[in-house]
Amino acid sequence: DEEGNLLLKSVTDKNGEASIPVDLFENGKTYTYTEVEAPDIYELNTEPHEFVASYDEETYEWIGEKIEVENTRKTREVIVRKVDAETGEPLQGCVFTIAMIDPETGEQKVNAKTGEPIYLVENAVTDENGEYVIPEAPMGTYKFTEIKAPEGYEMDEDLTGLVFTIDNNSP
Repeated sequence: DEEGNLLLKSVTDKNGEASIPVDLFENGKTYTYTEVEAPDIYELNTEPHEFVASYDEETYEWIGEKIEVENTRKTREVIVRKVDAETGEPLQGCVFTIAMIDPETGEQKVNAKTGEPIYLVENAVTDENGEYVIPEAPMGTYKFTEIKAPEGYEMDEDLTGLVFTIDNNSP
């Protein structure tokens, strides 16, 4: 509240939402909420967020406002390496896509605001060292799909649909 007293601790549900009982508020007073814990793969957003409690005297209803607070995923460096299965020599020219997926269903995730599919990379190509480096890959679960093998090679069917997770324990 305005004096800095803690009124409530709440946890968001599976939809990222938390409901707060209106009987905690006084009409016209300013309140602040602050995130104190974030899921493992997200950065903690410690920015205080203010709102004013509003009550409509004519309808006898609280005017609820949905406040959206964004969290940023933690990141890790990801290096994709493509090598010859027999010699271990690096292979330039492997074309691949890495899509973010739901770890439970395997379905490709989409941006909640735009509806667009989420890709870590699309049509990426390994360099002369057989590598493609993603310096800040957001933590999450992904599916690797090889689109085109390097010249003179066949696509590796074991790599098409390879699922991996980037988290706090990833090397």
